[in-house]
Amino acid sequence: MKIRQLTVQEYEEFLKQRTHVNFLQSVMEYRKLQSDNQNKEIIGFVDEDVIYGAGILVYTRYAILFYKCYVPRGLGINYKNKKRLEEATVELKKYLKKKKVAVLTMDPDIVLNYRDRDGNVIRTDHEVE
Repeated sequence: MKIRQLTVQEYEEFLKQRTHVNFLQSVMEYRKLQSDNQNKEIIGFVDEDVIYGAGILVYTRYAILFYKCYVPRGLGINYKNKKRLEEATVELKKYLKKKKVAVLTMDPDIVLNYRDRDGNVIRTDHEVE
């Protein structure tokens, strides 16, 4: 398993295969970041030419020599597959270390409780792809 940069087309194809995509990890959001001149990239977790995870990383300067990296609403990855998730996390840490990233912030798009319109919890099972 390795990390490589993805093209917008590869990323768009990956997103089409997923059942849930947060708008902060969409191609439209990536293009918005481009127009805002943000330091960003799209990465993919690739194993034997199959992309099993991907996401947009946004970098900002941190101190003089380092960067902070933010992954809005987390990576598009199967959070139920703990082995793959652990592999991806380890590889991401190595990847970001080479880019002089000192701080990584990621808030995965996992629903804690499903609620009705009155705010009552109607389901607590955590369904993620």
